[in-house]
This record gives sequence, C-alpha cells and structure tokens, in this order.
Amino acid sequence: MSKIRANIHNPKLKTSLLKRISLSVSLILATLLIYNLNVLAANPKVRDAESSAPIAKVSIFDRNGKMIATGDNNGLLPYIHPSSYPITLRCLGYSDKIVSSPKEALIEMSAIAFDLPEVNVNTKRRPILHLTGYLREISSMASSFDNVMLYREKWVDFMIPAPNEKHFKGWTDPRILKTKSYYKFTDSAGLDSVSDRINHHFSWSDWLSLPPRVNQPMKIIRNRNISDTVMGKYSAAETWKRDGEKIRVDVDVLADTLRGKWAPRLNHRLWNDLDFERLNLTFEYSYCDTFAVKPQNIDRMSCYIESMGRGHDMFQFQTRYDNILYVTTYVDLVIADREYITVKEARKKEKDQLYALQEATLVLEAEKMPRDSVISDLIARVNEIDHDSRRLAMELDTRVGNGHMPDAPVYRNKDKVKRALKSIFSGF
Repeated sequence: MSKIRANIHNPKLKTSLLKRISLSVSLILATLLIYNLNVLAANPKVRDAESSAPIAKVSIFDRNGKMIATGDNNGLLPYIHPSSYPITLRCLGYSDKIVSSPKEALIEMSAIAFDLPEVNVNTKRRPILHLTGYLREISSMASSFDNVMLYREKWVDFMIPAPNEKHFKGWTDPRILKTKSYYKFTDSAGLDSVSDRINHHFSWSDWLSLPPRVNQPMKIIRNRNISDTVMGKYSAAETWKRDGEKIRVDVDVLADTLRGKWAPRLNHRLWNDLDFERLNLTFEYSYCDTFAVKPQNIDRMSCYIESMGRGHDMFQFQTRYDNILYVTTYVDLVIADREYITVKEARKKEKDQLYALQEATLVLEAEKMPRDSVISDLIARVNEIDHDSRRLAMELDTRVGNGHMPDAPVYRNKDKVKRALKSIFSGF
C-alpha cells in the first residue's frame, strides 16, 4: 500500500496524467468543432419542387440586386456571406426564389407553367417562322468609385426562313420591338439615384443571338431520357439533358473555345482586350426529333457573362488608362409566340415593327416573370420621374443670345422673291 500511495503522490506521474487527460479533451473538442463546422459549412442544395431533381447553374443575386455567384451542375450553392442575405435565385424556366437565411439547407424552386400555342407547319405555303420573345436583363457595371445597375425588359422578334427558301433572308439577331430600361446609380458613399436613360452602353445582351444548328451527341440521339457531358480541357464544356422531345443544354464557353459557336456574335470578342471571367449559356428546345438542335426549336435561352472591361472596343467611353470596370450581365429570353407566315407577310413585318408587335400574340406578361422587391422598387422610383416638369424647370443658358431667343424673321412675298433671285445670282 505504501508503494501505491507513493506513486499516487508522485508529482511527475500526476503531471503526465494531466497531460494525457488534457490531450484527450482537446481531441474530443477538436472533433466536435470540425463536425460542427462541416455541418454549418454544408452548401445549400437547390432542387425542383416537383421532381426533386437538382437544378444546375442557378444564378445568385444579393440583397442589392447584384449578381454574385452561380451554383454548380449538382445544384449546390457556394458559400455566401450572411451580409448578402436575403438572396434571390434565378434559373431559366423557374420562378425566382428568395432565400432569407443561410440556414436553409434545401431550397426548392417551382417551374413556370408556360405552354406555347400549337403551330401548324406548312413550309411550302408559309416558309418563314416568326418568333416573338420576351427578354429580361439584369446588368451591373462597377468600379472602385461607383456602381450602375440596369434592369431592362424587351420585346424582340426573329425571322427564320425554311432551309430551301431563297427569297427572304431573315435574321437570328434579336430585333427590338419595344423596350423599357431602369437604371440605378450608387456612389462610394452609398447615395443613389435612378433614371430611365444613360449615355453609356455597357450591357452584353445586344450581342446575343439565336445559336445556329448544332449536332446532338450520339447518346442524346439514341435515348429519349438521358444526360451527357462533353468535356473541355479542364471542366465540362457542354451538359446535355434530354426528356422525350425536350432538350436542355448548358454551355460553358470558357471551358473550350470551340463552344463559341453557341454565341457567334460574342465569339470574336473573346480574343480582344477584354477579360472574361464567366460566359455561361443555357438553351431549352422542344420537338427535337432530328439529329440536331435548330433555332426553329428553341423555347428559352439564358446567359450569364462576367467580364473585366479594360479596353475601349466595347466601352467606348473608357480609355486604357481609366479605372477598370467590372461588368456582369444576366439575360432570360422566352419565346412567347411562334407563327409560320408567307414571304409577303414577313416583308411587311420587316418594314413595320409596330405591325409586327401588334400582330403577335403577346401572351407572356409580368406575372409570368415575377420581380423581386429590389427590381419592383427600382421600377416604381423610375416611373415617378416627371421628365416634362424637369425639362420645363431648366434655366435658359444666358451665354447664348444674351439670354433671349432670337425672334423668327418675318418676310413678305416681295422679299421672298428678292432673296430667291439673289441666291440664284450669287450661285453663279
């Protein structure tokens, strides 16, 4: 017993026991901390509310309406700072989803129920396909001094002739039939103002067009319900998903330069003095029974472009020595009306844009593409602007005519004849 008591009261043994106990407690606490961090750091997942399938490439907007990130192909969202909440999620074919807290681990988005009217195809008598679309755009231009946010709505149309049609060329670039823009300017101090016009053009939406005919992968051709991925050098360049006669294609143009065929008007700008951080495109097609997807089959289209404008090629108001501008553009395009017409009708609509807009069945209205609170507030502020009162309240520039407008000269008929003869002789 004396030996045992001696060992217990041994200070060296007591110190070693305390070290072992403290080490064990530290390991347990570290394990719990790592587990809690993993639970908290679990990325939220976005899925379809009806099918529970993950939704790829979801666009994420912060509480100020600025696009800050995108989800991955599996529907997982990246880490978002709590100060950015509430955030708005947008994806082609789905209603906007507002997420108020980062604690939501599972987010469901509802698909927009939108069906185009049935179209009777008769390419012999009506060889021209007239597409009318609704385009929604959210863009921003930011520098170290200030920020400009743009929300724009457009009605656009396209004319796609039949393959054998030689009398009408048509167009796949969007022709603007009707548009409305809303701008919000914010300086470094947080003060803002709004307007419906600006002298600078910074959006990428006008460079978009319908993609050309693109062949489908063999897996998509042979199977009615399947997905396929075309890899670029380091990541996926194209992701195809087929569900019966409907096909969805997600394209990452920067993953493979050959994918620039999906955006031919943007392709040549990839090699200029502008740096692109992201260039993602999404297309939805229907009635795809052939071996390729064609402009005639497109239903919806969206894009997300993020670039650093360093040159004066696109940003003509900016020189190479100005402050660097960062531009983001998010665009949704939905085909609202599809009609086969004759060449005579196509030429008439080509000359008269108002007639083309009135004749189209504009079935897609604002309730089909709901707006969040940031966009609604911006629209309300811009609509309150009274341009007539502001123009009438402007003071006359006194440096011109000493502050007085010159009176219109009054000439008699005799004077008119003299002036006409004088001008004739002076010409000789």
